[in-house]
Amino acid sequence: MTKIVGMRLDHITKEDVEGLSFRGSASNANCALRTLRRMLHRAEEWNLIGRVPKFKLLTEHGRSLRLDDDAEQKLLVAAEACNWTPGTFELFRDIIILARDTGMRNQRELYRIRVENLDWNNRIIFVPDSKTADGRRMIPMSDRVCEVLRRAPVEEAKDGCLRPSDRSAVI
Repeated sequence: MTKIVGMRLDHITKEDVEGLSFRGSASNANCALRTLRRMLHRAEEWNLIGRVPKFKLLTEHGRSLRLDDDAEQKLLVAAEACNWTPGTFELFRDIIILARDTGMRNQRELYRIRVENLDWNNRIIFVPDSKTADGRRMIPMSDRVCEVLRRAPVEEAKDGCLRPSDRSAVI
C-alpha cells in the first residue's frame, strides 16, 4: 500500500524510504523498514543494485502504562460485573495480582509457574525460561503472591504445572 511497492529495487532512494508512512506504532513501521533494508542488502550482495540507500529507523518508545492500585481496582470492578462461569473471576483476579506483583511475562513465565520453582522458605519464584537471557531470575513473593499461590491446587498439579490447562498439553 506504499508507493515503493511497484518500484524497481535499484530505483528506491533514501527520500523514497523517508517518505513512507505506516499504520500503527513506530515499532510496526520499523519492522517494515528492517524488512526493506534486508531486501536491499540482499540485492546488493547479489549485484542487483550498486549500493543500499542509508535510512534511519523511527524512534520507538517503550510502554509507559502502569497498572497502579487505582487501575487494578477499576479493572477488577469491571471484570466482576461480567457474567463469567464460576471461578473464572477469581482466576482472573489471581492472574492480575501475580502479573502486577511479580512483573512476570504472561505466557512464557507466569502461566508456566511450576511447583518445583517455588521456594516457600525464602519466598522466591525461580523463572527458568524467559524471552531474554536476563529473564532467568529469582522473583520475590509479595504477601499477595504467597496468598494466591498457596490457594492454588498444588496437589492437583500435573507434571509440576501449578495450573495446567485442560485444553493444551503440559509443556
